[in-house]
Amino acid sequence: MSKLMTWLQRRPSGQYRVRVTIPPRLRRFFNDRTILTKVLGTSDPQVAKRKAVPVMAELQRQLQEAEAALANPAVAAYRAVQEVQASNLSDDQAEALDSYLTTKLEDDDRDERGEPSASYQRKLAGVDDGTQASLEAVVGGDVPVRSITKALFRAYKDSLVRTPTRHGNSATLSPASVTKGLGAIRSVLAWAVGQGYLEVNPADGIRHAGARHEHRVSRLPYDADDLRKIFGQQRTAGADTWLPLLGLWTGARLEELGGLRVEDVKDNDTVPHLFIRGTDQRRLKNKGSERRVSLHPALTRSGSLAYVQERRAAGDVMLFPELRADAHSKLTRMWGKKFARHVRLVCGVTDKRKAPMHSFRHAWIDAARAVMIEEHRHTITGHSGGGVGRMYGTSVPLSVLAESMARVRFEGMES
Repeated sequence: MSKLMTWLQRRPSGQYRVRVTIPPRLRRFFNDRTILTKVLGTSDPQVAKRKAVPVMAELQRQLQEAEAALANPAVAAYRAVQEVQASNLSDDQAEALDSYLTTKLEDDDRDERGEPSASYQRKLAGVDDGTQASLEAVVGGDVPVRSITKALFRAYKDSLVRTPTRHGNSATLSPASVTKGLGAIRSVLAWAVGQGYLEVNPADGIRHAGARHEHRVSRLPYDADDLRKIFGQQRTAGADTWLPLLGLWTGARLEELGGLRVEDVKDNDTVPHLFIRGTDQRRLKNKGSERRVSLHPALTRSGSLAYVQERRAAGDVMLFPELRADAHSKLTRMWGKKFARHVRLVCGVTDKRKAPMHSFRHAWIDAARAVMIEEHRHTITGHSGGGVGRMYGTSVPLSVLAESMARVRFEGMES
């Protein structure tokens, strides 16, 4: 291995990995991580050497992108908005914002002192002409970021709430549109705090009260007819088959499932289950997201454990080795887009309120509501809710959760 041994390493398990130290100046672009690592899925040194070269090139590309962000505030702002988009926006809002930023953030609009201007924030927000006019009216023109106060941002929020839509009727912007506009600017102001342009974020704590309810009702679960259309189609093996089935019968998030390793499937335990935890390949949404999810009997009967054994026999580390991370380290984004096209064009499920994969989670939650207590439901899905009772005592035993899980039913689906 000679020169490669500085970054190609053999783990105690015998598997090889590529491991690169992140320079301290760049760690803030990687959530304060100190190491970038990628498991190669092989114990053969010659195979590892071949596979390591493109992996190392990709890790170096990520480091170079971070270096560019140090000198280019537009890149840094883009990454900040991407982080917000990944955690706080709905699927539709995230996709729309991603498309907008890709084309708009190439221009770095800054004021004469080198600070982000209000017009730059409008580009990030992606608001329409009416909203831009309302912002101009509130801030009195294009102003430096230090001139944006909490009162000014609150006035801007109120102006968005009153902004009419483009349709010319009496309707105003939806709560989701208001939230998207506020969220994008909030993320840029957060970046300004990190860069030292501001001491505090004037947008912190200012949100639109109507948005929470709209977000809750805007996404619909799949119904029985949808499930028959989706699962009635012949699919190839691997992720195409098992990610939809796992999504339906566990209620887990897509990225949680896509990032599963073979060792995360505990098929030899008394209660077969998934151990959903953060790894180098997958970050969890929050601390409560780490959990054990028992496998529904429908999954074990459909051959899911046989698939796991195949991956284990093949020496795979990841349960779905065909998935490839995008530029933002999301393993399932590209697969999710492909599956969305399949559901829409092949299966004929065209209701935009039904988002492929995420609507499986909604369907599971609805089905679970009818057969299990709230604490069990929240524990299985990794939600932080569930009442004050969850603050006391230990976690619910896996055997008890398995009994609740086995009661979940979907019309038209074998259970």
